[in-house]
This record gives sequence, structure tokens and C-alpha cells, in this order.
Amino acid sequence: MSADQFPVENIPFGIISTPDEVSSPPVSSFKIIFCVIEVQMLNPQRPFRLRPATRIQNTVIDLSALSALGAFSTIHGFPSSVFESAKSLNAFATLSFGVRKAVRSRIQDIWKDEGLRADFESAFVPAATATNHLPMETVNYADYVSSRGHAENMADVLNHPPAFRAPFYHSPLGYYGNSRNIVVSDTPVHRFAGVTAGQFQLDGPAAAGASRKFDFELELGVYLARSTEIGRRIKLEEADEYVFGFVLLNDWSARDIQSSESAGPTGPFLGKSGCVTVSPWVVTLDALAPARLPRQMAPRVAFVDYLAEGSDNSDHYKPCVDIRCSVRLKAGEGRRSGEEEGKKGVEVCGTEYGQTYWTYAQLVAHQTRNGSAVGTGDLIGTGTMSMFEVSWGPVSFFFFLVENTWGNGQTRTWLEDGDEVNVQGWVHDARTGERLFGFGDCRGVVVPLPE
Repeated sequence: MSADQFPVENIPFGIISTPDEVSSPPVSSFKIIFCVIEVQMLNPQRPFRLRPATRIQNTVIDLSALSALGAFSTIHGFPSSVFESAKSLNAFATLSFGVRKAVRSRIQDIWKDEGLRADFESAFVPAATATNHLPMETVNYADYVSSRGHAENMADVLNHPPAFRAPFYHSPLGYYGNSRNIVVSDTPVHRFAGVTAGQFQLDGPAAAGASRKFDFELELGVYLARSTEIGRRIKLEEADEYVFGFVLLNDWSARDIQSSESAGPTGPFLGKSGCVTVSPWVVTLDALAPARLPRQMAPRVAFVDYLAEGSDNSDHYKPCVDIRCSVRLKAGEGRRSGEEEGKKGVEVCGTEYGQTYWTYAQLVAHQTRNGSAVGTGDLIGTGTMSMFEVSWGPVSFFFFLVENTWGNGQTRTWLEDGDEVNVQGWVHDARTGERLFGFGDCRGVVVPLPE
């Protein structure tokens, strides 16, 4: 994870642990000895203490320690408990946008002032020594189709007639997934299993087993900051008040299992619910302000009333964000074409979130249109981001595997065990196109499903 993804202008938030602290702080010298001995006897690896953090370059800043040193004591409305006793970012996310922005500004001031940095140096941790964990506690995960390119590409693959393509243009299409299977980057990804072949005939039993058509999907994830009660609808112009920030997201998929599930009345299940990988650092909506864009993809038909956008083109109301993403695929041992591929892998696709058809705000508004409640930490997947009517040389704009021929002559259609998929994303200045900062890795290695 390169340091240039985390300049002082970024200040993302995440959850870390380091190998030097047990999970429960002791309250007496006797308990210190007893606790350490007990933990080492019962668990030689020792449990880690989770706490909020941010990252600047190659330094992770322990926000629990920073808060305990009084760094945020002058911020009105900031309770120290959101960092000092928290194991997720949920409590911090519930604070007002203004308070969260003030916290980011304070961290930036400390980093830029050498004197202040010296005062708070004990809260600084080398990034290489910190372990990342899931940033938020998530109850609900919803995944959408918001890319016109992906919607049309899949309609072509499935040979859908025009009537089957039309619903996408009237409202975002989505489904609820399994929040228990959301994992942080570098967690192994077990190949999904289910009914894989013979589902569309009745001449004999279908085949079941591990997926032979395992795939990735390049997406962004949107973490929500605030909760609503049942019956409360979020208006489009209110959506930013409910968004905490963005992560990279890989919605792993088993296409052979998904194909028959999607043909039924209930939609995908085992083909999509096995694992979702997210990057560990949440890039806040505040940090994304320089990347805000006017709408790039013109509506094919007029939006329905609750999804209709206003004409205000100020920075606050620009609905799109200039985030450019790519995927690098590294083959497992024994299938690489050379030393360079073994180190970096092969870039197989790239996209621009600014070209989305349905914006993140429209997804938030749509999700609550029927009065459905949302909560802090809930995760919304933007859906696969495929470009529409665009060509970019050898790099695919299909954001799942489509027969890409590698440098060694391999034609790869589906992921094999040992393959590493790494989603990368960079935020760009909307005016100049300059690359500003990144998200870090969203990486997973495919492993066989245990028997």
C-alpha cells in the first residue's frame, strides 16, 4: 500500500490493532501481571485492542491515543469516547458533519506543525506494524446496479429484449446481501459452492459443487453515517447528511450459480452472498469535495420525482465524484508469465465512477423510498462499474472477467485458486484532472472452499 495514496489532504478513517496491547486494559499492577499471564497461557498470539486510526503517508495515527492526549478537547460537540473506547467508526460517524470535518482539520494541523507533531508523537505508529480491520459494524448491506455500461453489457450477455432493459432507467435496481460476509482487504476468499450446472433441464439431477465460474466485481462502497426510523424517507437533497464516506469494494460472484438464481423470482443468493471485500480506510465525503462533478451521463428518460436532480451546480450539489478505479490480477504460483507479472500482476480493467448513471445520493434516496430504515454503518455497493461505449486499448471496461489474453498467451475467463485480485482507486481533482489521493488496497486471494 503506497504512501502516496495517503497525503495529508486525505485523512481517511479506519480501525487498527498493533501487536503490543491486549484487548482489555488492566486496572491495577496485580491485574496487569495476572492478565498478561492469563492471556499468554490461553492464547499465545494475544488478542489485539481495536481502535480508530487515520493514516498519513507511512504513518498510522492512533486516534484513541491522540484523543487521550487532548488533541480534540477544543472541538465543541466531540465526545472523547468515540475514539477512546470505540472498536469501530460507528460512534464517530454519528457525529455531525461539522464535527467530523473539524476532527479532520485538527489532524491536518497537527501533522503540518512540527511542534504539535512532537507533542503528540506517542500516538504515531509505523504503518507496517499496524493491522487493519473492518472499519464499521454493518447490519445491512445492499448492492445495486448503477452503471449503464454494466446494465447494457449484462443485458447483451443474457440476450434481454428491450422491455427487460427498461426498468434500469427508471430506478436503481438492487438487492440485500449478507453483511456477515463482509471482510477487510487481505482476508482469504473461499470459492463459492452451490448448484453449478444442469439447472435449466429436468432430464436428470443438476451438478453441485465448487463454482467453476468464479469472478470479481469492481465497485465502490458507501458507508452510512446516520440512522432513520421506519417510515422516514431520505430526500435526494438530504443524502449527503447520511453518508460517512467511500471504500473500494469487490463483490465476489459465482456466475454459474448466479445464472439460475437470477432467472428465478427471488434473485441471486448463493452466487453472490459468500464474500464481499472492502478496503480498510474510509475516505470521507468531506475529503472528496475537490472531486465533485456535474452529472456526466445524461438520463435516457426523465427521472421519477424522488430521484430528480436540481439544476444547482455548486460544489455541494454536484452529484458525481471523479474516482478512477482499476483491477490488477495476479495469477497463482506456476501460472505467471514472468518476474514482473509475479510482482505486480496484470491490469485487466479500469473505469471512472464519474460516469455512473445512478449517483450515490440517488441510491440512498431510493433505498428509503418505501420507508425502509437504514442505520449507521450500513453499506451500499454501487454495483459493477463498467464504462458505456468506451474503448481503452488492451484494458477491458467489463468489470468482471471476460476472456482477457495475458502476456504469456493465457486466456483467462474465470478466477482460479491462488489468483490475487486487487482493486485500486484514486480520487482526482474535478477541475484539473490531477490525481489527489487513493484508498489503499482492496485485495483478496481465492482459496478452495474447505470440505
